[in-house]
Amino acid sequence: MILAYSRYLYLRFYPRQSLEFFLEGHIEAYREMGGVARRHRYDNIKTVVIERSPELKFNAQFLDFARHFGFSIHLCNPYRANEKGRIERALRDLRDWLRVNRFEDLNDLTVSQPLADREESEDSSFHPEGTIRGVKGGKTHAPSSHSLSPLSGCLSHDQ
Repeated sequence: MILAYSRYLYLRFYPRQSLEFFLEGHIEAYREMGGVARRHRYDNIKTVVIERSPELKFNAQFLDFARHFGFSIHLCNPYRANEKGRIERALRDLRDWLRVNRFEDLNDLTVSQPLADREESEDSSFHPEGTIRGVKGGKTHAPSSHSLSPLSGCLSHDQ
């Protein structure tokens, strides 16, 4: 997850691309950031949108999730890569890194991923246009909490 205004990046690996892990990843990012962005932009993935034509149909479970956390869903237009450049660049760099490294398990991957220990430096290949610059622990500089909606009372760090 990348916050548009601060380029804050939260990154975590999961064993499958299911709705369950997709939602868990959101919740973990919200905990880490200390709040929820008011607007979320998504590509046309099935966990968010079931179909676009003849009319837009969202995944009902994801709509409930968005309502619970109080954010609006904005979809990228199909075939408009310029609308998702922040994440596409980060994914390209991460994909390149994954091709040349081996891991024992998901924990090993999460701990050793290139964004976990990167310092801000000019010789790092993982700082395209400031997108991933200054990353520590799988995330960039902390977001300013005044620009995020507070977490609901039912979501604490202990859950």
